[in-house]
Amino acid sequence: MVGRDRYPSMRRQSVMVRAPETFLDTVLWPKFQEINTALHDYLARVTETVIRDGLQGHRRCRQSAGAGEDRAVIT
Repeated sequence: MVGRDRYPSMRRQSVMVRAPETFLDTVLWPKFQEINTALHDYLARVTETVIRDGLQGHRRCRQSAGAGEDRAVIT
């Protein structure tokens, strides 16, 4: 059934589901929201870590640059 029910503008990763509305409302949508929240929280933590680590590296570069006049200061 791959590709059979796709619209021309749909990507290969798109999924179409034919199911009773009660299944969509009581099972599929709540599970999607749960997974979406978990993914959002994870990506927020990763983003914070990357930014924090990047800023700490930036501060170390500035501190080590202050030790010698011939070193470039990254700002």
